[in-house]
Amino acid sequence: MASASQKTTPCAHHGASAPPPPKLLSAVESVIRPVDSIPDTAKKPANKGISVTPRSETKHPLDPLSAAEISVAVATVRAAGANPEVRDSMRFIEVASVEPEKHVVALADAYFFPPFQPSLLPRTKAGPVIPMKLPPRRARLVVYNKTSNETSVWIVELSSVHAVTRGGHHRGRVVSSQVIPDVQPPMDAEEYAECEAIVKDFPPFIEAMKRRGIDDMDLVMVDPWCVGYHSEADAPSRRLAKPLIYCRTDSDCPMENGYARPVEGIYVLVDMQNMVVIEFEDRKFVPLPPPDPLRNYTPGESRGGVDRSDVKPLEIIQPEGPSFRVRGYFVEWQKWNFRIGFTPREGLVIHSVAYVDGSRGRRPVAHRLSFVEMVVPYGDPNEPHYRKNAFDAGEDGLGKNAHSLKKGCDCLGFIKYFDAHFTNFTGGVETIENCVCLHEEDHGILWKHQDWRTGLAEVRRSRRLTVSFFCTVANYEYGFYWHFYQDGKIEAEVKLTGILSLGALQPGETRKYGTTIAPGLYAPVHQHFFIARMDMSVDCKPGEAYNQVVEVNVKVDEPGENNIHNNAFYAEEKLLRSEAEATRDCDPFSARHWIVRNTRTVNRTGQLTGYKLVPGSNCLPLARPEAKFLRRAAFLKHNLWVTRYAPDEKFPGGEFPNQNPRAGEGLATWVKQNRSLEESDVVLWYVYVFGITHVPRLEDWPVMPVEHIGFTLMPHGFFNCSPAVDVPPNPACELDTKDSEMEKAFRWEINNFSENKSVMKSDRFSSGGCEWYKTRIIKIFSFLIRNSIFEQMEKAFRWEINNFSENKSVMKSDRFSSGGCEWYLCVYPKGKIVDDHLSLFLNVVNFRKLLPGWRRQASFSFVVLNQSGKVLHRTVEKSRLFCAEAPSWGNSKILPLTKLQEDGVLENNKLIIEVNIKVTKVADEGKSTENEIVVVHGFHVLNSQVVSVSNMFVKHPDVAVDIRSDIREVKTAYMNILLGLVQTLDKPPQSLSETELSNADSELSELTDAGFKLDWLKSKLEEVSLKRKEPSSHLKVELDKEKIESTAAPAPRVSPFECIVVLIKKFFLACFAGH
Repeated sequence: MASASQKTTPCAHHGASAPPPPKLLSAVESVIRPVDSIPDTAKKPANKGISVTPRSETKHPLDPLSAAEISVAVATVRAAGANPEVRDSMRFIEVASVEPEKHVVALADAYFFPPFQPSLLPRTKAGPVIPMKLPPRRARLVVYNKTSNETSVWIVELSSVHAVTRGGHHRGRVVSSQVIPDVQPPMDAEEYAECEAIVKDFPPFIEAMKRRGIDDMDLVMVDPWCVGYHSEADAPSRRLAKPLIYCRTDSDCPMENGYARPVEGIYVLVDMQNMVVIEFEDRKFVPLPPPDPLRNYTPGESRGGVDRSDVKPLEIIQPEGPSFRVRGYFVEWQKWNFRIGFTPREGLVIHSVAYVDGSRGRRPVAHRLSFVEMVVPYGDPNEPHYRKNAFDAGEDGLGKNAHSLKKGCDCLGFIKYFDAHFTNFTGGVETIENCVCLHEEDHGILWKHQDWRTGLAEVRRSRRLTVSFFCTVANYEYGFYWHFYQDGKIEAEVKLTGILSLGALQPGETRKYGTTIAPGLYAPVHQHFFIARMDMSVDCKPGEAYNQVVEVNVKVDEPGENNIHNNAFYAEEKLLRSEAEATRDCDPFSARHWIVRNTRTVNRTGQLTGYKLVPGSNCLPLARPEAKFLRRAAFLKHNLWVTRYAPDEKFPGGEFPNQNPRAGEGLATWVKQNRSLEESDVVLWYVYVFGITHVPRLEDWPVMPVEHIGFTLMPHGFFNCSPAVDVPPNPACELDTKDSEMEKAFRWEINNFSENKSVMKSDRFSSGGCEWYKTRIIKIFSFLIRNSIFEQMEKAFRWEINNFSENKSVMKSDRFSSGGCEWYLCVYPKGKIVDDHLSLFLNVVNFRKLLPGWRRQASFSFVVLNQSGKVLHRTVEKSRLFCAEAPSWGNSKILPLTKLQEDGVLENNKLIIEVNIKVTKVADEGKSTENEIVVVHGFHVLNSQVVSVSNMFVKHPDVAVDIRSDIREVKTAYMNILLGLVQTLDKPPQSLSETELSNADSELSELTDAGFKLDWLKSKLEEVSLKRKEPSSHLKVELDKEKIESTAAPAPRVSPFECIVVLIKKFFLACFAGH
């Protein structure tokens, strides 16, 4: 039963687009264009994130519908109604996007949206084919006609502009509509609220409640439940509900637990179409249970137990923000990337799950993951409990019953929230704010080993990325979670909490079908079954179908020659060749599990790559096979079903399980086709092994502590070794020494350091009762390097500028070293961005040649002085992240130019600038972390460079076929130079200096010598050089600029930090070799 009230907010209209049609080959062919018309340039990058490509598409085909798209879809269907009566009778059960065929998703991911994979583009003999646009998005609407009791399904095409307008309302285009006979769609919260009001106003019901001592109808709670299907009386020709009745004790207490006083003996049947009570009977007088003093769960309730006021705050702090990146609904984290979706029925959906695996690039794992059904049958044969067998997704909707999550309560840490948009019963649009939560969690130890001989240990902490939402279905709450781990695992988890569904007892009565909770109160036994649908794509690009499923059972070897010690056992595999073979059950005695393998991809041992499904807590349906609810839930008869992918096979019990009279609809019917699974696009349906039998405890009252159940998708031969070995150590663990007596501060003063040319050794020192020279020296030097060198590396660079007022254009200082890298200053005498102020910036030298991932977190400040040392201006200290994308930071408003023109300010026309720098953190040494890079045509490039590199290879596919180096870092450096060169030549010719053109010519020669085919770029350089020689009013300014630049580049110097590192390495080698 849906919650009668949700915290939602009205939603404003926004621009829209929508998912593509079911049949798209012809549609795709009609929207493609030749490769030679691909645009050359991308839009200017935003301040944060990657470059934005000049594509017309604004919404990915898998994105959930926006509020505006839902409004357009509803208005379009309404307008298509035959007459006003039909339009007024329409009730909107569900509006969701039509997910496109997989090759359309491939087109979107190849060219229009991240992860930008040009290799997915269709190819012809002439080369790759670039789509001009994607097919329009579409919406699917389930509509209930309240007058005719008919259910219909509509498909509406949503254009990106919605140009056709009537009466001020945007319209889409109806593609199809169909009336579905003999079904009832899910119930709606608005219907439940109306049903409660009808029952509470029904005179016989009022009399029955008076008989039980209740005169105040405000105390009464009516929870309508779908009737299911037990006989022809429940046929879908009528829309029916049978309410459960409860009663509060205090109408002034909104947080009172009303489920603590069930009302039994009253039978009510409601016609939900016409909203009338059609059957009523006060069958048996059962006294109301007395108010339980422990029934409430609010903070003010006293339990008379131990005081909890000693709980201290526990905070999750991420001072540098999260490790994940989100662009729209696209998420990237620790080599994982995927898309987030949401539907009214399933709630959270995970699309296009892939792992970025070094040189192998982006490797798909699953096309779509979701929870598609939840069945809760009760085990008490008495009225009304035998009818309690809810299909919470198909009869109500998990997504529609989601609620807003609160920071610090449902999720902790740095959180990214996603809103969800739905239609209400009458066609309005509502928004559930903060509906989906995305955040990181610490998850204990990832791996650890200590060498017992040396005492050396390595340990890594595990971190996981969690995507989740919570929903309330009547008395129960369910949290649905997908966890992604650094070792390649995916874990599905459901958290059950909320309030038990109770029954009333006669005085002195007990029931074996439940647990007595309090006098006159008991909780029936029941089961929870969750069905996960996993559309797998292990190492398969969209459109490929190279997967198979094998079952693994661990066998005990028979006694004999091969098992003389009686200890032998082994894993035996069985290929599931067809759908009939692939209806399987769990077997804990053989540790049974299943592996989805790619038939055309192998690992380094020659075995097929795969992902295995590891079962979690499981149980069987405890009802007899003849139980009525199993007619609609035939999918519960096996733990695992495997089907060949079909786009219309989405829900295990069929699309409309509410009052469904047809036995075995859904999975049980589909597998009768017995389609081949030997090399195909497979879908796993993991059923009720993912269930829990709930025999209630007193500890589950008044609100149930969370119960955890789930399963795992685990790599099995997918990688060549553990993918977690490259997880870096936690600095907080490595440097935490205050709690250990073994960590003493040893001080070593080295005089005349620069005069020492060879390795230097310290004196011996004691710690922990013995002397050290290896293990502890290593650790202490690590400590000194990381804490002392970088903290003390605060250098004042002084730059004296003579004849300052005569300089009109930008001036550059000499290079200087600090924090292990080289810098230079730029001063703008006429201002940068702000024209009337002196501007000053700190820059990284040769930023174009930095390795991908190179970053430095540096604090800096400027001091501006005159010749006498008088401070003209001092800036506050700033901390900024320097990287290849942002190599320059500073101040555009140092001093007003009028200030410098005042008498006595500049003595002898000389300006002095000092900069203080402290590299507070070496954010990255330039070893390109995998979660920040993408492999494009064999080059490891930043996400922000993917579009530029992809476009280059589309236009010039042979640009790197003859490159002479296979070393990753060298290739990356060359690509950075090439991208910088292209960027330089894209500038207006008149803005380029002779120095820049000379450097470009030199870089072009270097790249050509390395094997790049750059005739096209050489022609462009010649063209730019010719255009630059045309007369320009800026010529004198540029000449001045060249003079300054020609004196601003002394030879590079080796930094003190690099010297120290080399010496320490030699020191360690000498220690280990000589001692």
